[in-house]
Order: sequence, then C-alpha cells, then structure tokens
Amino acid sequence: MAEPRDSYGRCLLTKALVDRHYEIFLDCHPEIHRFFDGTDVAKYKRMLRCMHTALLLFADGDELARQNLRRVARKHSSWELDVPEELYEFWLTSLIDAVRECDPEFSPEVEKAWHEVARKGIDFFTAVAREIEDGG
Repeated sequence: MAEPRDSYGRCLLTKALVDRHYEIFLDCHPEIHRFFDGTDVAKYKRMLRCMHTALLLFADGDELARQNLRRVARKHSSWELDVPEELYEFWLTSLIDAVRECDPEFSPEVEKAWHEVARKGIDFFTAVAREIEDGG
C-alpha cells in the first residue's frame, strides 16, 4: 500500500491538498453547501486531513483508523447530520481531483491506488452509517 502513502506525502509537501479537496468538493454538487452552513472551516479542514490519513491507515488494517471512521460515520448518519450516501461519491471524486493537482508524480497507477484506498474506507463508512440508521 506504499503508492498512495507516497502520493499523500508528496501532496502534503505542496501544502494544498486539504484546501483543494475542500474547494473542489464544495463546488461539485449544489446540495453540499447546505452541510457547511455555520461550519468552522479551519476545524473541518483539520478533520479532512485526519480523514485522509484514516483512509490510508484503514486500508492497512489499522484499528484506530477503523474506530475513527466509525465515529465519523455516526456523525454523518441520519442520527446527526443526515448526509445522503450519494454525496460520498462526490467526496471521493473531489479527493482524487485534488490529489491529481497536488501530486507531481500523479499517474494512472496512483489514481487507481487512491481509488482502491478511498473506496475501501467509504464502503466501510457507508456500511456503518446504514447499520446505525437501522438501529445497530
């Protein structure tokens, strides 16, 4: 799983990944803006960076990352923020677009690796959200 971690390191060197991911995500679907009304943007960006790291660690089987994704899934479920599941695809696409901009060594292989890592985390995330919504 070195490829996405190496890519992430290169992205962090640009210091733009979180800002670009946030900007691209906000602009990719009109419904997304309503979830950010009154949001502390600086706090959200710190959380976003943690989510990037959690996705990478989760893909490697890290239990703390798993717990973090579970906690955030609860926050996004209908019990709290009620974020529609289909918006996670926009989150994933905007992440890949931001990585494409920020990783000077971005390639089709890097893109595929990021998709695999992000998909694994988002699939877990949405499964947990569904479980919570079903009363589990």
